[in-house]
Amino acid sequence: MTLVRGKVAALRRLGGQSRQGIWAIAEYLAYPAMMFIATPLYLRFLGQTQYGQWLLLLTLNGFGGLGGFGMGTVIVRDVSERRGCGDIEGAVAAVRNGLALTLVSTSVLCLAIIVVGVAVAPVLLSKMGSSDTIIMLFFGGAGLIALEQIDVVFASTIRGLERFDWSARLEAGSKFVTITSAVIAAWISHRLAPVIVATLAVTAMRAAIKAAMAAHLLGTGPLLPSWEPRRIRPMLSFGLWTWVQMIGATLLGTVDRFLVGGLLGSTALAHYSVALQLAQQVHAVPGAAAQILLPRISRAARGESIARITARAFMFIGLLTAALAIPIVVLAHPILQLWVGASIADQAAPVLQVAVVAYILLALSSVAYFVLLGLGRAKIVAQLSLAGGIASLGMTYFLIRTWGLSGAALSRIAYAVLTSLLVVELIRQLRRSAADANLESADIAVRSGE
Repeated sequence: MTLVRGKVAALRRLGGQSRQGIWAIAEYLAYPAMMFIATPLYLRFLGQTQYGQWLLLLTLNGFGGLGGFGMGTVIVRDVSERRGCGDIEGAVAAVRNGLALTLVSTSVLCLAIIVVGVAVAPVLLSKMGSSDTIIMLFFGGAGLIALEQIDVVFASTIRGLERFDWSARLEAGSKFVTITSAVIAAWISHRLAPVIVATLAVTAMRAAIKAAMAAHLLGTGPLLPSWEPRRIRPMLSFGLWTWVQMIGATLLGTVDRFLVGGLLGSTALAHYSVALQLAQQVHAVPGAAAQILLPRISRAARGESIARITARAFMFIGLLTAALAIPIVVLAHPILQLWVGASIADQAAPVLQVAVVAYILLALSSVAYFVLLGLGRAKIVAQLSLAGGIASLGMTYFLIRTWGLSGAALSRIAYAVLTSLLVVELIRQLRRSAADANLESADIAVRSGE
């Protein structure tokens, strides 16, 4: 009877984890799905030049993770650990101190972006538009980064509590309002400035709603920033390596777009970004499903088989990645033609097919990424990610000058190949853990015999 009850309980836990995984995927699918609908509207109302400029602002927003100093991942990990121990007060403290760190580091980053935007960006990005337009994009990008990083703190709190269902509902609803407001602004004005203002206003509202929701789930008052050195030091220790990892990811996600815009112009950036928007889903959707591994591994009981959890995750992520990648590669041109028209499809289809290869590797690596972070191995994750970003950076300029947009996509494969070494490191860690467990069991057996 006890065995039956244990199996029923295990099935219930598995069902609960599966539901949270589905919600996690839904959260990440919502934004790409809405952007898939919005992109042709942006192109129609703003034109390819202004749309390319809008994408430059969104690329600037990619630097936001550097401003957050890795606090998003730290908060997910700390909140899930504290929750697993029943220490809600510790979870609240982690959120408040993480918010304080985020505000300080993001303020420094935003100031640096504004200085660069005023001093040198108009010269380096002259092919993207006038000086006034470039400066406006950098100011708008700095504002969006500040709001997004505050949002990340509270969104990470909700994920750390493993309420991916609430997180998905909030994210999908708020992104719908954000995109709808931006499209309406583009439709009415046919200018980029109102689109930026509408996006900033709705993003601020989204962050406020998530802050209230996180406080409600924790059962506390407003989550105001707090600075407690005894709590901040360990957060910085783990967050430092997460931040280094984000440098590599930021190099992957931004440098090639800046070089495409600076070397080839805003129209080429629009074509390149359209291709990446589709290709990224090969990684984004499996990566969204894999993110539930971080809190799951962080609070895993000592006797649980992390290897078994990891093996099942690899199988699921592999099947999901194949289901997404194969149709996109085979039907690249027809999909793009139906979506954004034949002229853009002719330029973007080869780029899309090359980029998908990189995102297949990244999708498979996402399991190793989240499991290693859950095991506290942030250092090796950071080192491999940074190495991949530097390798990608080193060849991006040459590849773009030689092969244009396809060369930019090729540079992403270098990052993905090095990041795939996370799988090798995970296997090594799991084998070491298994060997340690066997030695411990043998020792217990010897002691029992005595």
